[in-house]
Amino acid sequence: MFCPVCNGMQLLQESCPSCGGSVQDYGRSSDFAGPYAPYEQIEFDQHQTSSNMQNQFVCKHLLFCPSCGQTSETVVAEYD
Repeated sequence: MFCPVCNGMQLLQESCPSCGGSVQDYGRSSDFAGPYAPYEQIEFDQHQTSSNMQNQFVCKHLLFCPSCGQTSETVVAEYD
């Protein structure tokens, strides 16, 4: 499993849920969990998609909006 955004194969283009402005990708949310989090083994999250009701592995990314200062989270589907 690998995240296409983390590996530079795909750009993350999301809008801020509060103001609709462009957001900045701050990387995996799990990297902010603790002081050694970026150096620990990556644990994969499963997410159930509503469209086809199947479980798939996802990478959660932290987003920041410079316009309004809001932070949010989004999921990126991972590839085998």
